Amino acid sequence: MGKYQKGILGAFSGKVGPVVGANWRGRDVLRSRPKKSNKAASQLQVMQREKFALVSNFVTPITPVVGQYFGRRNNTITQKNQCMRYFLREVVQHDGTQATLDYPKILVTRGELLGLQGITAVASVGQTVDISWTNNSNLGNALPTDQLLVVAYEPDSQQSWYTLNIANRADGTASVALPSVWAGKTVYLWASVVSDDNKLFAVSSYLNTVDLQP
Repeated sequence: MGKYQKGILGAFSGKVGPVVGANWRGRDVLRSRPKKSNKAASQLQVMQREKFALVSNFVTPITPVVGQYFGRRNNTITQKNQCMRYFLREVVQHDGTQATLDYPKILVTRGELLGLQGITAVASVGQTVDISWTNNSNLGNALPTDQLLVVAYEPDSQQSWYTLNIANRADGTASVALPSVWAGKTVYLWASVVSDDNKLFAVSSYLNTVDLQP
């Protein structure tokens, strides 16, 4: 990659013959066009692609959650990408045959707010799940007005789902209606709390699985 001075027509971007013009970190640069490879992907490359695809399928539908409530905001890496990096390092596995997720290791929020305690989830009528927890308001930085969020994942379809602001920390209980297409399915659940002003958020809790009614 080389940098160049603007000519009489200014800088350019895009492809011209064998080179590509672009602006990188405020500098105008030229680089060679990548060559197509007819070489078959190695087993390791295939495994990495399958791991990335599985993580992306989980994370992308819940971007409004992980994009705001995972890690610290900074100018180097987005919060969603912090989540993706965590998943790729800690959560996704590959046994040489298929990629899988280590569900208890999954975090959907990661912050400094005091989390929920004594939290449980049980299947209820239809595709509803009843969640209960101990009201630990006013312990540490926990407030009664902190808002509950829930993330669910159905592994057969590899679909993620979320809901925000469905109850306050002080409520101690919430009923969550999951997608009707998940009737009769086993679903994985996570829950967390976010401060009323969206500035603080907890490390999420893994609620294990529930078997929804048919």
